[in-house]
Amino acid sequence: LHPVSYISLLKSYKDPSKFHVHSNLKPFELVNDSTLSIHSILDSQHIGHYFKYFVHFHSLLDSENSWIPLSDIPRTYDKLIDCYHKHHPHA
Repeated sequence: LHPVSYISLLKSYKDPSKFHVHSNLKPFELVNDSTLSIHSILDSQHIGHYFKYFVHFHSLLDSENSWIPLSDIPRTYDKLIDCYHKHHPHA
């Protein structure tokens, strides 16, 4: 056996420096933004030793729900996380 590459599946190289860059976007920071507060936890993922939570924020649209690593969620939400796991024991 040997690796096979099909020429018909190859695409021409595109220089990454010519891609459109969203330079006006600011990084998302939950901890330092006092206007964003978590309304509810909708789902969770356990990946290795890490948890990520799909959260809904107060005053934001459902389309703006986000996956947030546990390490980025302030300790003030520990009761909300405990409540989520109590109601979703297999999550």
